[in-house]
Amino acid sequence: MSVYAIGDPHLSLGCDKEMNIFAGWHDYVQRLEQNWRENISPEDTVILAGDISWAMNMEDALADFTFLHGLPGEKYLMKGNHDYWWTTVSSMQRFLDQHRLNTLHFLHNNAVTAEGVRGGGEGRGQHYRPGAGPNQAVAGGGPTRKRKAFVPALPAHFWAAGHSGIL
Repeated sequence: MSVYAIGDPHLSLGCDKEMNIFAGWHDYVQRLEQNWRENISPEDTVILAGDISWAMNMEDALADFTFLHGLPGEKYLMKGNHDYWWTTVSSMQRFLDQHRLNTLHFLHNNAVTAEGVRGGGEGRGQHYRPGAGPNQAVAGGGPTRKRKAFVPALPAHFWAAGHSGIL
């Protein structure tokens, strides 16, 4: 059992925004699926650190969510700056529940324990600031948002995630 992190899959299975027009993105969904299945088991945890789908709303993101749900592992989704479909965690969770996508969860101003290590995510699509103090690790969001995400994760072994990756 392992914890993995990946960011910026920019899936577009339910909308018309192809990434194949960019160099290096040819057949990326097939390559993502192949590599995922070769390396990740159902017992693993995967943090998807933002820019998950190009969809503009939850209904258009359904094909992307269904694709991710079909891959092995428990998946924790974080908000990226291109996740325009993102609304409130409660409404998004209801949507996933209605569609029985039970391997997908949201990591947004909360904490989770994966493989015995507790971690949190702010998930605002912000960036790490080098040299920032422990309460300023993620630019934006203010101290209240950071406490909700990071304080519940302490004092155990700790990881923190943001759209730019694991901090």
